[in-house]
Amino acid sequence: MTQDEIATSLEKAHDGLCGGHFHAKVLHNKILRIGYYWPTMEEDCKDHVKTCLQCQKYANLEKQPIQELHSIISPWSFST
Repeated sequence: MTQDEIATSLEKAHDGLCGGHFHAKVLHNKILRIGYYWPTMEEDCKDHVKTCLQCQKYANLEKQPIQELHSIISPWSFST
């Protein structure tokens, strides 16, 4: 497949009538079910989803802290 055909199939499967702005793994499986395959398809799907403005703008954000929170116990509260 040429780069134009790859870009067109990614856009139609992700943004087009049969797309729903899915993440990369679902997009990869959807393109396989349609009947397309090329060797770098997984990487191309990841890159396409990363460059989709709507996916980045309205994606679910991770709201949990990266590290576990540690409480600080002060023996004299509010003492100055």
